[in-house]
Amino acid sequence: MQTLKGGQAERSGFRDQEISGWVRGLGDVPFADLDFIGVTFNQLEPVALIDWKRIQKLSDGDSWASLHAMTKLADRAQLPFFVVGYPAGQTYFWIRPYNDLAKLRFPEGNKRLTPRQMVQFMYSLSGREASAEKLAEYPDVLPDEVLADQKAADDWFHDYLKHH
Repeated sequence: MQTLKGGQAERSGFRDQEISGWVRGLGDVPFADLDFIGVTFNQLEPVALIDWKRIQKLSDGDSWASLHAMTKLADRAQLPFFVVGYPAGQTYFWIRPYNDLAKLRFPEGNKRLTPRQMVQFMYSLSGREASAEKLAEYPDVLPDEVLADQKAADDWFHDYLKHH
């Protein structure tokens, strides 16, 4: 991990590290790399923004400021904004509605979803319904280790998001 003068260390290694380093080296310029922000759309119209966060990649260094800025961007675009956490293998998902439009779309609030539930949610965002064949491709159960350690996992994810 490289630490750059005037900025935070590059954490993920997935970005173009050269330009990331250049921008971070500018010093006191608020900037966030958007690792995996996706836009869901229907008939070429955007319907939601989703910030996908691999659970083992979440860290204290992830900036609440970038999530705050993404929330404002989504609000200005009048789009719901969600943060979705997932582990390697996508065996379950945590979904958190971030702005008021997202809370209207997902009033349950922070919730763990099975892969099948996440597929249904993604289809619903774009105004579609997943076929029975598509849904059958995804498990509709949470892994045993998630169920056994649900409280600790929830506490960890909520601690990460508590400033947002």
